[in-house]
Amino acid sequence: MLSIPAAVVGAHFFNRYNKHKRLTSRDILWLFIALVTIVVISALAFYVRSETGIAIVLASYFASLGWIYTNYANANIQRKAHTMNVLVQLRNSTEFNKHRGLVLAKFPFGRPVTTNDLQELKAERAQGASYVRNKVPILDSVYYIVNYFEFMSVGVMNGDLDDTMIEHTYRSIFVNWFRHLQPIIYDAQVEQNGDRNERIFKGYIALVKHYDSLPK
Repeated sequence: MLSIPAAVVGAHFFNRYNKHKRLTSRDILWLFIALVTIVVISALAFYVRSETGIAIVLASYFASLGWIYTNYANANIQRKAHTMNVLVQLRNSTEFNKHRGLVLAKFPFGRPVTTNDLQELKAERAQGASYVRNKVPILDSVYYIVNYFEFMSVGVMNGDLDDTMIEHTYRSIFVNWFRHLQPIIYDAQVEQNGDRNERIFKGYIALVKHYDSLPK
């Protein structure tokens, strides 16, 4: 019985400190099945002596397995459905596509942002005229795009979005946009006093590094 809380606590800290080596939902399923099996075998070996008791324990065991698998399957279905909704919303987002178009009009693919561009972009953003007549500074459009990717990255890392679906559909998009906008992303981490706040866009940076570490 002591193995159950120990395994749960161990799994929690493994997930917390190993974001991209965390236990998957399938791993957790097998973990719970193994724990329930250990409990049942222990009960049969040390406490249950009658045939009626054995039948009750086995019936409870199979009922527990059914409950565990049903919850696992439902959670998996809901996560995939939520992920699909996020992907469809991103594809159909008028606001996202507007900012995407503004950025690519200034920095088309093949002409990524460089550190030399930062001063000009910040100067444009500092001008009040950049916000009149529905105009938006390019830097604001970049932040909109990167914040959206940050939201999705955090969802993947926390298990709220299906990591396999995101990887198969948006891996190259995440990586290509990151490389296209990299100087702006890292510059956003620099605060006014010169200190670096690595929590800004932390999820997006971590997910791109993870994708870069995977086989092509």
